[in-house]
Amino acid sequence: MMKLRIPLSCRRFVTVFSIYAPTLSANEENIHAFYEELRSSIISVPLNEKLVVLGDFNARVGRDNSAWNVLGRYGIGKVNKNGLHLLQMCSELGLAVGNTFFHHKLKHKATWIHPRSKQGHMIDLLLTQKSDLHDLCSLRVLRGADCDTDHKMVRAKFKFRVRTRKRSAGVRVPLKIDVGQLKQPQVSQLFRDRCSNIYFEGPWQSFREGLYKAGVDVLGFKRRQHRDWFDSNDAMVNELLATKRSTYEKLLNPNIKGKDKLEKVYRAQKAELQKELRRLKDTWWMMEKLRSSRFQEIEKMETYIPEDFHGAFIKWPERYNKCIEVRGSYFEED
Repeated sequence: MMKLRIPLSCRRFVTVFSIYAPTLSANEENIHAFYEELRSSIISVPLNEKLVVLGDFNARVGRDNSAWNVLGRYGIGKVNKNGLHLLQMCSELGLAVGNTFFHHKLKHKATWIHPRSKQGHMIDLLLTQKSDLHDLCSLRVLRGADCDTDHKMVRAKFKFRVRTRKRSAGVRVPLKIDVGQLKQPQVSQLFRDRCSNIYFEGPWQSFREGLYKAGVDVLGFKRRQHRDWFDSNDAMVNELLATKRSTYEKLLNPNIKGKDKLEKVYRAQKAELQKELRRLKDTWWMMEKLRSSRFQEIEKMETYIPEDFHGAFIKWPERYNKCIEVRGSYFEED
């Protein structure tokens, strides 16, 4: 079980639990222990916080909403033993099974297909407080999403209704310009041409505004990026995923010919993708580790303060040579 507490506004939070429940073949004691732990975790959430519980419950809750008021009108199938455990817990804690409150086709409600009977079942569920059901705007299965599992992806859309915090009136901070674009010779020359038209003899404010406007028009704003291995290799990863996705979409067609051969191709593409992703990830982390160790060396020199002039005479050249590292080839004659 994993727990995530996400801040909303006005000091309000939404607590999300991601779970994986025991299967029907599991020991009854394990099933009972799981639901006791889940019940205790849900009770520990403050009453003024939003609550979402989602995951593979391995439970079929059925469609009998007259007997169980935690269900909506759009359930599927029959209830099983794990489903009874779940329905009882929901009734005690005032929770609702969000999957059963939206009218969709059966293929957009079934999250797992039985390998032998080929019958669809709703076992990947989302629970929320009955009083907050109005926050849940949509919930359906995305059949086209390739998740490398026999379960289908379930997408839920929420619109949490909390009071928005009023912003205090103040000076608006200008957005940062993407000066990294100046590394490109064409962009750098274009920026010089734009700056040559700025009037330098006027007031400082007009010059500053003209320079900023030229930077926005030519360089654009700096985008906030979350550095990770898949961001650095985005183009290559997307190309590999597109190839596998194309094969997967063909497999969704029940009338396609040569399905066995296509499944072998798909498994080979999936194995190749995983191998390539592991290679990209290992390479990225290795480079990050080298970069991190380099910064640590510089930081140690930055924080070193010599106690006497003799120490400064010895350490400072080493410090600045490490930080700058100007290559000798830059000063060599042609």
